[in-house]
Amino acid sequence: MTTIHLEPDEAIKKIKINNKKPNFYMIGKGTMNHELKVKSIDLLDEAMKMTSDEKFTFNKIRNGIEWDIYDKKYIYAVKIKSKNYTPSQKVIFSRGYKALNEKDIVRRIKRGTYMINPSALIPKNFEEEWKKWEAITKP
Repeated sequence: MTTIHLEPDEAIKKIKINNKKPNFYMIGKGTMNHELKVKSIDLLDEAMKMTSDEKFTFNKIRNGIEWDIYDKKYIYAVKIKSKNYTPSQKVIFSRGYKALNEKDIVRRIKRGTYMINPSALIPKNFEEEWKKWEAITKP
């Protein structure tokens, strides 16, 4: 909140600026945020190194991020419905999750619910999502 003192003959006009941007995700570039004491993950570098199992798993979780029309924010806790997967896809997802979890890119919140590290795929409400990430106990 900002306080501005105006003279009686002065006025402020509030204008909303619409920047025309395509839909996008912000990604980490591997640098340190000294204010929050968080080092981001270089997601492009990690993506280039991913195995096909890891790519499959990461994309399933990333594609599950939804926009909550009521709260006007993204929901980063993604529910994966593995019952829709073939037996081989279940194995691929499991192997991919295990590898991504070891790299601390993905964590399981509870059975069937996953979250991508907010320092890799950076949400607009980073601090709130980072607290949720930190609260997830790593197995």
